[in-house]
Amino acid sequence: GGRWSNAGAGTSGRIGLLDAAEIPPTFGFPPQRVQALIAGGEPALTHAVEGAEDDSEDAVRNLEARGLCSADVLVALSASGTTPYALAAAEYARSVGAATIAITCDPEAPLARACDVSIAAPPSAIGTPSAPGATISSSFSTLIPFFFAFPASLPLRPGDGVALRRAALMLLVPAVGVPHEYILQDTLKSMMV
Repeated sequence: GGRWSNAGAGTSGRIGLLDAAEIPPTFGFPPQRVQALIAGGEPALTHAVEGAEDDSEDAVRNLEARGLCSADVLVALSASGTTPYALAAAEYARSVGAATIAITCDPEAPLARACDVSIAAPPSAIGTPSAPGATISSSFSTLIPFFFAFPASLPLRPGDGVALRRAALMLLVPAVGVPHEYILQDTLKSMMV
């Protein structure tokens, strides 16, 4: 299988890194198949790197260096949906045939239109497109791989619970627009192994 990559700048990038760190222990997904990129690199984890979010060429260089390919999935995170780094990452990913997912606060933003799948938490629903908005929208990325990439291939491990799967399901159903009845009758049954 391919790799899961989160890419973003500023708060969205930091949250993408945190979410990527949670995917392996939460879902039992191999850590070497999960990665995250942040505009400005490692220094941006603890300090603002001014201008890094506007460096679209850096996003492409980072993805080329990691060998992003058609077997991979890229999640581009941007509260505004216009951050050049996230947008360039999504555009590059599509150019190599990778699946793309946008997580943003603006369902009409360029990032939402540039990706195969868009999950948006509009500011009217959450109150702001700033850091809290980025937190809410970016936090979906921890749940996405569970449903889009490998829903039926993750059996419950000791210590895991059906409650985790149901909670994730109830958060994502409104975001992806699939009626509860279909999810509960088909997907949920297949996931409850």
